[in-house]
Amino acid sequence: MTTTYTKGTYQAEIRDQGFEEATTGTPYFFLLVLILGRYDQQGQLQECPRFERDVRFYLNQDNDTGINILRGALRTLGVTIQTLE
Repeated sequence: MTTTYTKGTYQAEIRDQGFEEATTGTPYFFLLVLILGRYDQQGQLQECPRFERDVRFYLNQDNDTGINILRGALRTLGVTIQTLE
């Protein structure tokens, strides 16, 4: 059984990251994260199930939508990218 996390703000540790290609040929960026805890309404970190999760951002080469989504997600982590080359 796979644990589904409820909507909220979590603390996670990035275990791995990189670019891969799906079997369809679509490139994607991935983050492998370990969930460490969930923040409650008072901003205090609470225990929760600790599982690894694979987060993927597919990068359609026909438009910039996927790239813009990836940039926005990385920006929330404090990462700014100049190029994906």
